[in-house]
Amino acid sequence: MQSDKYQQRATFCSEYFWEICTVALLLPALAAVSVWLLLKDGYLTALILFVLGLGVLLAFTARVIHIDRQMRCDLAVMQRRYQDMFGRAGISIWQEDWSAVADAIESLRQQGVEDIVGWYADHPKEAHELHAKILVTDVNSHGCCLMQAHTPVALMGSLPVVLPGSFASFHRWLNAICAGKSVYVGESRIQKPDGEYIDCFVTAALPKDKQGFSEIMLSVLEITEYKRDSQKLAEAREELIKAQRLITAGALTASIAHEINSPLAAVSINAAACLRWLKKDPPDVAEACTAAGAALEAIERTQAVVSHTKSYFTRGAEKRAEIDLKQLVRDTLQLIETEAARHKVEISVELAPNLKIQCDPVQIQQAVVNLCINAIQAMSDSSHNRHLQVKTTHKDGGVTITVEDSGPGIESAAIQQIFDPFYSTKNDGMGMGLAISQACAEAHGGRINVSSTLGAGTRFELVFPSSQVISDHI
Repeated sequence: MQSDKYQQRATFCSEYFWEICTVALLLPALAAVSVWLLLKDGYLTALILFVLGLGVLLAFTARVIHIDRQMRCDLAVMQRRYQDMFGRAGISIWQEDWSAVADAIESLRQQGVEDIVGWYADHPKEAHELHAKILVTDVNSHGCCLMQAHTPVALMGSLPVVLPGSFASFHRWLNAICAGKSVYVGESRIQKPDGEYIDCFVTAALPKDKQGFSEIMLSVLEITEYKRDSQKLAEAREELIKAQRLITAGALTASIAHEINSPLAAVSINAAACLRWLKKDPPDVAEACTAAGAALEAIERTQAVVSHTKSYFTRGAEKRAEIDLKQLVRDTLQLIETEAARHKVEISVELAPNLKIQCDPVQIQQAVVNLCINAIQAMSDSSHNRHLQVKTTHKDGGVTITVEDSGPGIESAAIQQIFDPFYSTKNDGMGMGLAISQACAEAHGGRINVSSTLGAGTRFELVFPSSQVISDHI
């Protein structure tokens, strides 16, 4: 409120500047003339001027008092309206101090760092320390109700202390601030004091100057029920998609069986004919060669059918471009943030800089997403820390994307089958994720290596050969 008083005084001075100047010049002038007249024995004239000056002073004082009262009244009305909006709005409103973040961003820019978000992604310790400097300074009544707090004071302090798990969205805030956006919009998963997690939709107007970061106002709307209903709808759609896939797979299988049956029958017939011609006395070598040639043609047709089936899973591989692998992996991990948060999985990244490969980004993203989703779901029933690590490395001229989890691991017998289509260790799994990931890797001349220890997690390595690496950028 002290700043409001200063603002009030500044407004008064700016609006009534000329009146203040006029009175300030007039009163000394009248006083000087009165003194001069007194010295010249002009008592009556001096008295008249003195009374005139006193009247002007009193009139001006009365006007100042009136204006001051009016401005105080207007200020009180504005404060009351603000309190009504902040306290009675049907939404949770939080006030936070992000000035430490503004200072840190400015400091990095002065040091020549252009990719602020990337810098903090590569320095997780500094990111956590900066996040801890964000302060919650006020919360309205709906915010207290949402968090089951009796007073706003109980929710004031360091953001990670008040809202454990809020770091998951910190990099999105940094991205919005560094990009110069005027509004932040995003979803967050908030942990209440009793340990319950709720889904929230968060919006905030981002300041244009550094001073504004000390009072950022956030509106937080709980969408837990909405998300739950959406999840049920998504599950129903997923079941429908699975059914459609099974129908498609059945139709595809029948088509393959039909296509392969004919050339296999031709192979059998021609092979038998070849034997008969060779068993003749004397053997008819010319006819046997003709039959053998026909059998080879049938075999080539069978191979073409198999190759066509493989292209069904790897279509689009010809659409390749020079891709920054670090950015590609970052964008890919954003696609699994919600799934990771839902299973309470912490993700850490270690991305080598300046890695560029020639690839189809859609296929590589699909392969990495499948590996990450498999890892997250594998840890869903784990009682200890759920941790997913994703990193990229440049080794022996090639590039490796590693996805490692802290889940229960995979039995050695199952490792031999996990890449088989339709094979799954989950009761509701389709068994296509790893098969598609392997197909994407092979389409780029690469492979997937897997190692696992029961009770200690699983490690997948998506390896691309040197032929796919843009060596000029390494």
